[in-house]
Amino acid sequence: MAAKILHSCNATVIPDPSLLLLFGKKDTMDGKEADSLVTQVIDFVGNCARHPEFFTEDRATMLIGPLTDEIVNSKLPGHEKRCHHLADALYRVSDTHPDLFQTVLDKILLKTRNGRAKIRYRALLVVEAIVDKVGDGIAPHLPMVMPFLSELLEGKF
Repeated sequence: MAAKILHSCNATVIPDPSLLLLFGKKDTMDGKEADSLVTQVIDFVGNCARHPEFFTEDRATMLIGPLTDEIVNSKLPGHEKRCHHLADALYRVSDTHPDLFQTVLDKILLKTRNGRAKIRYRALLVVEAIVDKVGDGIAPHLPMVMPFLSELLEGKF
């Protein structure tokens, strides 16, 4: 259900506003409700990820896509604020199922190749928050991370 809600509120994935579950412009009640709903779902997923008996690897795999797609959901108000919640949820998912960390990191880093500077910046915020939490555990993944960071520094996008 969480994956459906995240997908149904992502205006970047669903271009027709009439098909969205909730959508509103910035500073409108609909926009605030949509932001609140998406934030609560992200927090809910993060809290569920604390319980590996319930949050199985299949559930985690199913939610990685909608969670990482939320990075590009900049049309919904509160996007930058949600990035911190998103980083926490993605970290908890990958902490509960360490085999999925590479997949999570790869999907986030692919968002740094987006054509919009705002999306690249938000993806970097999420990567930074996850790296802060992982600490030295990021060392085995540095060969994968460095090409993405060098592309950003060279300004290819």
